[in-house]
Amino acid sequence: MKQLIIVIIFFIPLVINSCEQPVSVSPPITAPGNKATIFIDSKPNGAKIYFDDEFTGHLTPDTVKWYDENVYKITLKLPYYKDSSLYMFLQENKILIKFVDFTANPTMYGSIRCATIPSGAAIILDDSLTNQNTPHTFYGILPGIHKLKFKLNGFWDGETIAAVYSNILANALTVSLVDTSVWVYYTTQRVPLTSDFINDIEIEDGSIKWIATTDGLIRFDDNSWLLFDSTNSPLLTNFITSIHINKKGEKWITTNSGLYLYFNDQWTAFNKGNSPLPSDMIYTVHTNEINDEVWIGTAGGLIIYKNGGWKKFSHPFFNYPISAIFIDPIKNEKWVGSVGAGIAKINYDNLRDLKIFTSYGLQIAGTDHTNANIEDIKIDRRGKIWAIVRFWGIASVSWLVQFDNDRSAVKGKGDYSRLAFDPGGNIWLSSFSDGFYKYEQGAFKHYKIIGTSSKVASFSIAVDDQNNKWIASYGAGLIKYKGN
Repeated sequence: MKQLIIVIIFFIPLVINSCEQPVSVSPPITAPGNKATIFIDSKPNGAKIYFDDEFTGHLTPDTVKWYDENVYKITLKLPYYKDSSLYMFLQENKILIKFVDFTANPTMYGSIRCATIPSGAAIILDDSLTNQNTPHTFYGILPGIHKLKFKLNGFWDGETIAAVYSNILANALTVSLVDTSVWVYYTTQRVPLTSDFINDIEIEDGSIKWIATTDGLIRFDDNSWLLFDSTNSPLLTNFITSIHINKKGEKWITTNSGLYLYFNDQWTAFNKGNSPLPSDMIYTVHTNEINDEVWIGTAGGLIIYKNGGWKKFSHPFFNYPISAIFIDPIKNEKWVGSVGAGIAKINYDNLRDLKIFTSYGLQIAGTDHTNANIEDIKIDRRGKIWAIVRFWGIASVSWLVQFDNDRSAVKGKGDYSRLAFDPGGNIWLSSFSDGFYKYEQGAFKHYKIIGTSSKVASFSIAVDDQNNKWIASYGAGLIKYKGN
């Protein structure tokens, strides 16, 4: 991975500035009898006023009074600037006005040299485009806090805050910019993402990302971010567990506080209080593109919704928590995954051709299927059904299973969580423990998340129409992988 290194060196001259001149300020008080008074102002103001190295308790602009006639050492102390000192004779019954302009003396200014590896990064200083590229030296920089940003195509923007002092040579600063030619990291520190913990991601029309986070639902179109949460929508919770988008553009959003439909800028909420839902804990949802039925998997079992009507199956299998649903858009076969009871395939709505595949039927002999979760079910371009079966226990493991004419075959085992297909038919799998996988021609390849110092779990993965892989990580934000 390429690294863009930015080296910033500050050259600040050491100088004492004292500039006095009368200003048109009406003194707020008259001179006290037999005492000396002075009104002191500065640019910038806010400087502490010292008499003979003792703080008077005053900041510029202010009047200092009740001093005996004498010569005094007057010092102004301003953050980041060299102290400005001068000796002045104060007379009884007179008001002296002094103005110290820290900025009037050119020697008070510093210089900033910016260099990057590679060179050519555009430099933005204090939110203003400088029309300069690295390497470049800026002269005439006032002491204080300055913000620097560097832009280079193919890299994340780099930012740093630099403190420039008049009397201290700042240490060289180094900023590393992350190469985005292969990996792009979208985190709460870089973009308007509300949470770095993402439960699911789905892609609409090949490019628009819908992101289910622990702190709201986000729409991202590569240019702008749009947040939906409990403050601007009917959502009762910001913890979004998953999202399903059908061909009509309906967004079905699952939460632990019910099911929500977002379509044509309108919201509809479903919960136990206003519907026959057996539970407000919604795990999964899938719409039937053939007849517009909505199959809903809850912690209390399966329920089907269509045009205001509700339907349940009487078979005991469908009372188990339902964790994954897929409906074949061609054959109209319904594949329903459960927590603890395996997978059911339904050819007809009256269950006369119901097939249930337990963990034993999935060629996982000797494993207690009551500990098995069906994490995901999808179909490839050849019409083959693929599922991820997760077995929980002392040593949790996931299986990638393919169904072909009601025969199942385990293709691999690991720590898979969700799956997606790329245009070439390869399978990409998110990982509960670290990174993600690619399954191609019977072989698995593991991808660790580059640029992180620890393992990164991913709960979901999606592929857009440009063959970019979008990884919903749990703790590291949204990650785009452009490679193959």
